[in-house]
Amino acid sequence: TEAVSDRYSTEELIQKLENKAYVAEVSPDYKQYLASDDPYEKEQWYLDGKGSYQCSGSGISFSSKPDNSTNDDPVIAVMDTGINASHEDLADHLWTNPGTDLKGTYGYDFAEDSTDCTDTSGHGTHCAGVIAATSDNKKGICGISNAKIMTLKIFDENEECYNSYIINALTYLKQAKDSGIPIAAVNCSWGGGSSNAAMKTLIRSLGQSGILFVFAAGNDTQDQDSVSTAQCPYDLYNTAAYPDLRNYIVTVGASTANDEAASFSDYGQTSVDLFAPGENIVSTYIGDTYFPDLYTTTEEGLPEFTSFYQPLDTSDSMDIFACDSDVGNKTSTTGEIHYNSNDFYGKTSAGCLQWDIDMGSLSFRRKQSYLYADVTDLDLDPAKEYYVSMMMGNVDSTTGAILWEHITMHSYGMSGSTNNRFYTSSDGRVYFRILGIDSPGTSLGTTTIYLDNIGISTGDPDTADFGQYELMSGTSMAAPMITGALALCAAYAPEEDAYNRRNRLLASVRETSSLAGKCAAGGILDLSRLTVYQTRETPDLTPAELPEDTITAIRTIRTGSDTSADKSSGTDTSAKKTVKIRKLKFKKKIRTLRAGHTYKLKIRYTPSRVSNKKLKWTSSRKKWASVSNSGVVRAKKKGIGHTVRITAAARDGSRKKASLCIKITK
Repeated sequence: TEAVSDRYSTEELIQKLENKAYVAEVSPDYKQYLASDDPYEKEQWYLDGKGSYQCSGSGISFSSKPDNSTNDDPVIAVMDTGINASHEDLADHLWTNPGTDLKGTYGYDFAEDSTDCTDTSGHGTHCAGVIAATSDNKKGICGISNAKIMTLKIFDENEECYNSYIINALTYLKQAKDSGIPIAAVNCSWGGGSSNAAMKTLIRSLGQSGILFVFAAGNDTQDQDSVSTAQCPYDLYNTAAYPDLRNYIVTVGASTANDEAASFSDYGQTSVDLFAPGENIVSTYIGDTYFPDLYTTTEEGLPEFTSFYQPLDTSDSMDIFACDSDVGNKTSTTGEIHYNSNDFYGKTSAGCLQWDIDMGSLSFRRKQSYLYADVTDLDLDPAKEYYVSMMMGNVDSTTGAILWEHITMHSYGMSGSTNNRFYTSSDGRVYFRILGIDSPGTSLGTTTIYLDNIGISTGDPDTADFGQYELMSGTSMAAPMITGALALCAAYAPEEDAYNRRNRLLASVRETSSLAGKCAAGGILDLSRLTVYQTRETPDLTPAELPEDTITAIRTIRTGSDTSADKSSGTDTSAKKTVKIRKLKFKKKIRTLRAGHTYKLKIRYTPSRVSNKKLKWTSSRKKWASVSNSGVVRAKKKGIGHTVRITAAARDGSRKKASLCIKITK
């Protein structure tokens, strides 16, 4: 029987009906949604606990989320490493500056003081995809909300951040909010340093204006309730002077596909608010990434762009793999492979490859060990380039759980060269090196690695076909689940202030026994319950005004070396001293680049906090390959078969430079 009322809320109507003797059970008539046509949704176990993964939980109950009550899409700020603004799944959901006095088109880079918010790490882009990747566009993944993403880049190319960057970003937010931009929440997938008074004052002011801040709990398996010295975000509200800030902050732990706390996640019954999925999360990324688990299966039974793929679903699949001793290659280590019943997807009927490496005795030389796949019947061409993909697992020493990550490698080099990937055994079988482990000579004991879903691409593939998606784990991935949910809350009840919106979120929880005592809400985000909460009158929260001199007082703060927040709340006079570059080094060197393709080179500075990071980029042969002022190398057809030298030279008078040679291939 259906009951409808214009007088009572859903919760009130349920309570009244439950009191009737003739009513056996009452539940809301939730709206259900058809499955989207986003091809990689099968890898998004966190939406509804379905797809490729074996789940005992139901994710965030995405298909039961409430229908939006407004056509206005809220704005979500992602304060992180930047964003891939050209991504196929994000381009339509970027906030675009409507012509205000704010700098930048999609936001601003506060680390480099630039309007270019390009993500050079991938972390910020991954968070943005979870929140608002475009749904039902027949591409990639399905985002939680339709929010518009404002990019606040606070990490530099060395992946370092200081409080001065954060506070300038908060000031930008205040200016944006004052200009009428409907910012609902800020995703902060970072932490670990010390906050200062200016940060707290700004967060209080922004919270009072209706903005909530979502922080990642941390990845140290630590009970934050028992920590003697709190760090960000816990030091924002665990102080006598700023207790009201808790009304504007949500701290999130990471859960698994089985509704349990992830083995790495921090927790705390009073310090952490709730949990959300944060393990094995597939989302948008910055570069073309070979990921056969995502692709459609071809008529040959292989994923697209793939020559070899082994999901290791049975023990018989082990026959195709070999160690050094199996192929006759002598090394200082001894490797053995076994079939293990732990499957990446958690399926009880499948497993993975266990590789045990005995490191042997002490040595003055480094130790290598290799794993091979028998490719004799595949006719792989040693002259071509290949990409290798696999899930690699390592045991968490604290919990004993296997922590998986997606690994991709670029494989190239002719037979007989130092980069040779192919090895022919004495019986004529051809083996392909799929993974090599290089360890110090002092390494002892046995190292165990777990591998699953191993794939080798087709030869010389067009990497643009791979797609820009990647798998990550961490409370950094759990936080955007909550931020996306807050965007839904803002769309469902746009009139609510931050206090009520936070309460609505915390009422949208599926309680689980495994999380009892690990967070205040005792459970996991459940979008089916967003409509249960009833807006209430906001109590008198501590008022505060933003001091006029707060911003200018902190602009020069750059003390400490923490990667997430400054450890000082005072002004560091040493920041005014000129610090010259002592060394330049490429973060990652590439040896080849296909004609028509581009690659962004990244530089690591020593010391990390130099005064002038500007570089002069040059190419030894511009007609073969050019390089932009930001280090983007573009290979040209005229350069095929040739090698160019790319140089980055310091502009601070130190005369320091770094160079590398790149061969242009077809």
